Amino acid sequence: MVLGSNYRCRAEILAAADRLIRNNVDRIAKVLRAEKGAGGHVQSSRHADEYVEAVAAVEALGPQLAKGRSCAILARTNRILDPLEAVCRTHGIKYYRASGPSALSRPEGALMCNLLEIVEGVKDTGLDAVLAHLGLTAQQLRALHVDMGTELTQRGRAELVTLGLPEEVATNYREFMKRLAEWQSLCERKFHSLTLSGVTEWMMKYAKKDAVARAIQATDDVLSRLNGSFAERIKLLRQTNNEPTPGRLF
Repeated sequence: MVLGSNYRCRAEILAAADRLIRNNVDRIAKVLRAEKGAGGHVQSSRHADEYVEAVAAVEALGPQLAKGRSCAILARTNRILDPLEAVCRTHGIKYYRASGPSALSRPEGALMCNLLEIVEGVKDTGLDAVLAHLGLTAQQLRALHVDMGTELTQRGRAELVTLGLPEEVATNYREFMKRLAEWQSLCERKFHSLTLSGVTEWMMKYAKKDAVARAIQATDDVLSRLNGSFAERIKLLRQTNNEPTPGRLF
């Protein structure tokens, strides 16, 4: 039995989909019928990457939302929505992500924001979580605090090994503390782009799963498109924006 009736789309949209599907040479032939009849409209375009595509979509739908019209973006997989969510935030477009987790809500995004706040000097706690991302265990962190107190500082490699850190971990710790000082210096001079680039690169270095890397990249994509201090950018990022209320992009 061949099911050819479609009850969701107008004829114009179904015809465009049919033209694409016909490129599948192994497809079972069928005649598609739009039970709703005519009335749809199809427009297509090509873009350099997923973020350029997301910007084009949001800029096209933004004016429609402003006129009170309902708009929605459909994606084949949840991951495709990450760039769209990032662009909605940077463009001030209210939205509701109907299903699937957001990369921006993953703990790695929060950890990255925490590190940027430490770099900027608006926060002086949370370094342990950053060092855990680097690979330090709870036992190794306790050993560092016993020696240094609450404020962790740079130490010689041999001294760190004596405290119980494996040589590779000691090397990574020293590299991080050196880079932290460099980021703080850049941030003091208002070189936010260079600072953010360095922090993102460092976090990506220790991202062991694709989902972690996507969360870090999505956070960078939003923050790099905003202006002002990191504290101001992070405040915008943390605003609750994903709610199913009227006037939002779905």
